[in-house]
Amino acid sequence: MMLWLTALAVVVHLVFLKAIFDVYFVSPLVHGMTPQPMQGEPPAKRLVLVSCDGLRADKFFEKNAEGNYRMPYLKKMAELGTQGVSSTRVPTESRPGHVAMIGGFYEDVSAVTKGWKDNPVDFDSVFNQSRYTWAWGSPDIVPIFSRVKTSSGELHRIPHIFPHTYTSEFEDFVASPIETDFWVFDRFTEFSDAAKKDPALQEKLNSDRVVLFFHLLGMDTTGHTHKPQSKLYDENMRLIDERMRTLVEQIEALFAHDNRTAFLFTSDHGMTDWGSHGSGQVEEIATPFVAWGAGIARNRQMVDIEQADLTPLMSALLGQAIPVHSVGVLPLAYLATSAAYKKSSALTNIKQIFEKVHVKKNQKRSESFAWSFKPFGKMDEDELKARLMALEDATSASADQSAEEILASLIHTGLEALTYYQEYDRNYLRCLVALCFLGWMVLSLLQIFEGSSGRGASAHWSVKRPFLLGGIAASFGVMTILVAQNSPGIHYLYTLLPVLLWTIVLYKIFAGRFRLRDAGPMLLPAATLALGTEILVLTFFYRPAVSVGMLMSGLWTYFTARHLSTRLRLAWLGTSVLVALFPLLPVVGSSRNPHLVMIAGILSVVAMGYLHNMDRQFLQWDLQAYGVTTLQILVVILCSFLVVITSNRVDAHVSPGTYVHVTSWVIWGTGFFIPFFGSTLLLWRYISIASSLIASYLLMSVSHEAFFLLALIVHCYMWIVVETQHAARRPVLRNMTIFDVASQSTFAEPRQPNLDDARRAFLYLFFILMSFYGTGNIASINSFDPAATFCFVTVFRPFVMGLILMCKVAIPFLIVGCAFHVIQAVCQVPVQTMSLIVMLITDFMALHFFFLVKTEGSWLDIGTTISHYLMVMILTLFTCSLNLISSLLMSKHVRLLDLNTLILKSKK
Repeated sequence: MMLWLTALAVVVHLVFLKAIFDVYFVSPLVHGMTPQPMQGEPPAKRLVLVSCDGLRADKFFEKNAEGNYRMPYLKKMAELGTQGVSSTRVPTESRPGHVAMIGGFYEDVSAVTKGWKDNPVDFDSVFNQSRYTWAWGSPDIVPIFSRVKTSSGELHRIPHIFPHTYTSEFEDFVASPIETDFWVFDRFTEFSDAAKKDPALQEKLNSDRVVLFFHLLGMDTTGHTHKPQSKLYDENMRLIDERMRTLVEQIEALFAHDNRTAFLFTSDHGMTDWGSHGSGQVEEIATPFVAWGAGIARNRQMVDIEQADLTPLMSALLGQAIPVHSVGVLPLAYLATSAAYKKSSALTNIKQIFEKVHVKKNQKRSESFAWSFKPFGKMDEDELKARLMALEDATSASADQSAEEILASLIHTGLEALTYYQEYDRNYLRCLVALCFLGWMVLSLLQIFEGSSGRGASAHWSVKRPFLLGGIAASFGVMTILVAQNSPGIHYLYTLLPVLLWTIVLYKIFAGRFRLRDAGPMLLPAATLALGTEILVLTFFYRPAVSVGMLMSGLWTYFTARHLSTRLRLAWLGTSVLVALFPLLPVVGSSRNPHLVMIAGILSVVAMGYLHNMDRQFLQWDLQAYGVTTLQILVVILCSFLVVITSNRVDAHVSPGTYVHVTSWVIWGTGFFIPFFGSTLLLWRYISIASSLIASYLLMSVSHEAFFLLALIVHCYMWIVVETQHAARRPVLRNMTIFDVASQSTFAEPRQPNLDDARRAFLYLFFILMSFYGTGNIASINSFDPAATFCFVTVFRPFVMGLILMCKVAIPFLIVGCAFHVIQAVCQVPVQTMSLIVMLITDFMALHFFFLVKTEGSWLDIGTTISHYLMVMILTLFTCSLNLISSLLMSKHVRLLDLNTLILKSKK
């Protein structure tokens, strides 16, 4: 592919990847709002917020097998106050969950990429509005709310927030998970004892608007490691319940039982049955919420709330301003205060929300022409002020009851207005992105036709000039309009990019470099690709559809490759059926079974030996290659046993040991380099790479996914054999080495693309999708089990674990990529043509998913549509780099010592 086209492809697809966040998921944060203070005497002087990370609502509210509640003390407190389900939103991760409950707003989906460590406070929070806040808990959560970034970019601690955290080494998956929670409770005991002897600290604690925050990580760690259905999960719930009783007694004693303390117990997110979270399943978004103490009403019925509603509730209990970024709605049913205070608090909630609406409205107005700006139509500011004044003047009981209904209506209208201005530019940006997609796809098609017809010469300047000047004039006109209406920066990007793409397209069409008759031979392949792409889109919604597609791919040899031997066609169909079984199995992660991993390792050794024996007749005797093969077989056997040893020691709450971790890291690190020392024959190199990668994959496996990788390796081997024999290139496959010109970056001179090329590109993408669907679900990363990292690390290391996860996901890709590299080399497939066809398919799929993205409805549906688009776009970018990585693995060789020459000399 030409350099300019490659660079343009990278830029365009990075823009496409960014587009979903700019169009659908813009950060809800805006600045410039004026805090709205609460009016009246608050019911509580202090508030205790306990966040039990990863606690599921059903586990809290339902009884166990013996008919008892798992947290009896907290259930008793719930009867003295109010309880309900607090619903969070995707991504169901710790940072967004705590931001919602303490900041009052839901971060955009990209917030999960902001990391966990040392996040600066770039939003208002209950802690920020308090007079004093003391916080104990995880170093991944507490610092989020205790630091502020200055204008110079430096981080400073907020003076009135006092964080207390343990070190990250304390978050050990092997040690008792509840130890982190005991640390929190023990540190508060020490704090309480110190406060009794410190008059200055006592004075601060006896102030109003005091918050005590406790973050308990133990349940989250327990669920990840041992799953929510385990006995240990129930046992740790009981232990936390006992320590909560002690904590409440200590707090009441510290403040002399003055009945001015409000207690809130909740969770940031739930957890699936297989111990993960991040998506939108009911078990993940439903969390328990219990409130009792000062200002809390006693309700016999459960009162469910949204997670962001905790923020205005805490603000009303303490009598402080609601954080300015909050979109929470004050749940009046939780308040046991006078009607006047309820109404005043609700009015403050409305004013705070409409203050945000006012700022958002002015922001959008400043970015538009006066004649083109369309304000929210249901209510203007004058009408709002009149209705608020009428509510403030209402005094009778009936008026108060009517006022509550009007307040609820106003808040609903305010939230609608916020949504309207949040999505104000959406349709405009969607049209621009669609133009970018279409422009790029048309340009790719033209490039394919141009390369295959041999018309690649540059046109004369006299031909280029009109298009160049026209493009410059169009860009200048667009920029003039954008500058005049003070458009945001992203509008420049999404408006100028389609101008550039369509200028190039028009140049190629009208400058005589493309002729309509050139497209004739490509109509049938294009129609076939379009139909196949629609099938690929369908597989994203129905996981078993991947199995159906796999079976159909196994049958193509019976229609268009009948000249192949019956034995070969049956073998191809057999491996297709074998791989097709895996999407029908449960998603990996629901349970751990290290013995399945060990069996898969043994079968891998058998398969490796069989494949090497089959190809022995093709190879020259090479002692170095033979030694590498023997080493790889021994490493696979070692990895099989390491997985079992690690699992047994983790179950016994014992660290696997330094030798296990070091050995695993060495195997993982050297697995990508060992094939460089193997044979130089192209097919043998594929087998060598597969042998090394399966060893690393075994160390990251927890169940039957190791069988899937083995089946995929064998199937890709059969794909190589079928394609080479179909192209009558079997002799070439036997003798081709990695040094042959045909196996390097340019496999053949440009030629007319045909149906075989389209089929190869389609199967390439389909097998990559199979790599996702074979053991999991690409709608989320929920199939990832932290147990997959235990051979490498047992202490919580999010970035290290993320690296291991990415490697586990990438290994099946590399298998498919290396097999495709062999096919390209042996069958002399033009690299540029194949790359463009692959990009065309993925871009066509991405265009579907871009318009299928949801921002309303169930959060499971929203998260799924986001995942679909991101996965396809990442796939588009990844296939480009995958070709480069596969080429590197398949083309490098290191010769330590020419043992063959030494043996021949010794014989002489």
